[in-house]
Amino acid sequence: MKDFEISSVSYAYPAVPSDDRAQLATSLGPVSTALTRLCEAGIPSFILSTCLRIEIAIPAPLERLDDALQILFGDVPNPPGTVHRSGADAVEHIFRIVSGLESPVVGEREILVQFRHAALDAAKHGGAKGTFVGVLDSAIATARSVSDELPADPRRSMAGVAAGLTAPAERVAVFGHGEMGRSVAEALLDLPHKPIVEVYVRRPELIASQQVIIRPLSEAPTALVTMPAVVSATSAKTRLIPADELAVLLASRSKPLIMVDMAMPPDFSPPAGAAVEYHDIDHLATLAKAHMPRGQADEIVSHAAEEFMHKIWAGRRTGHLIEHLFDQADEAVDEVVERLAGKLTAPEDRALLEQAARTAAHKVLHRPVRYLSGNGTDDADAIAAAFGVGLDD
Repeated sequence: MKDFEISSVSYAYPAVPSDDRAQLATSLGPVSTALTRLCEAGIPSFILSTCLRIEIAIPAPLERLDDALQILFGDVPNPPGTVHRSGADAVEHIFRIVSGLESPVVGEREILVQFRHAALDAAKHGGAKGTFVGVLDSAIATARSVSDELPADPRRSMAGVAAGLTAPAERVAVFGHGEMGRSVAEALLDLPHKPIVEVYVRRPELIASQQVIIRPLSEAPTALVTMPAVVSATSAKTRLIPADELAVLLASRSKPLIMVDMAMPPDFSPPAGAAVEYHDIDHLATLAKAHMPRGQADEIVSHAAEEFMHKIWAGRRTGHLIEHLFDQADEAVDEVVERLAGKLTAPEDRALLEQAARTAAHKVLHRPVRYLSGNGTDDADAIAAAFGVGLDD
């Protein structure tokens, strides 16, 4: 019997540098579009694309994953640090990601939200279903159950670290209002001396907030000239401000700027010599790294992933056994009917005999099949031996 087939590839900090991740993110484009392209090619998929990682998983062997990557990235080569996984290793890695165990800030809260949205997109656009969706749902459930083992301080997050870098600015501009942008705004308001927060978005009329000032993203150039600190967390796939225009804006400033760029690809490329304290996402992640208490989190997550795979394996074994039991019953019916057919006087009697014999055989199997489908997986080997069925065939 084969395990549930699943393969994945990781392009993640710190193994894959930000420049390589930026190139991949640009090639990938909008996740929903990428999922649709794979689905149309007959490859169900899950894609998680964040500022620190791109994770792609499909319910198929590694050879099929190569086909998926060719569709997504064309001839863009896999950068150094790329990791391919399959089977139980891929499942455990997915469980670890959503639980925050692979994040620079262990147990960060943003990854759970990002992962949950990615799972919904996989079902909506990527054709994910069945056991594949079960992997994603079980990973999310495990992340929630393991949260008690991890730090609960909301400042212990990538957004919290970004917010801390803006101190002691009295006003901070936040570009973007997706999951990370909202988390940054919340983290800024949670600082001991909270600043005035201005959030710049493409459609300000859709956002109502009494805690922050909402401005159109078209005013971002003004913020880069006047604000003491800027945190950028947009989902743009190109520079938010072209390099030459950014150089002019920064040159017109009277005071240095604190700039935290959390976008992937990066929103900005400050010119050399500019009066900017610039932090890109990898630098931010490096600053965020610290030894943190993990309790039993690693063990809990590993056990949950192993248990999930065991259920799949057990289900496939019992399914294999049930299939063989019915095959044996049908073979016995065919043998009996064939032996008695010569004694029948009317041709229609053979059909009646076959129907009666098959009904009786299946009725006998009803209870053991029901038992195996329920709590009898641990007894599958004994039942298989009794009926002469090889589960590993």
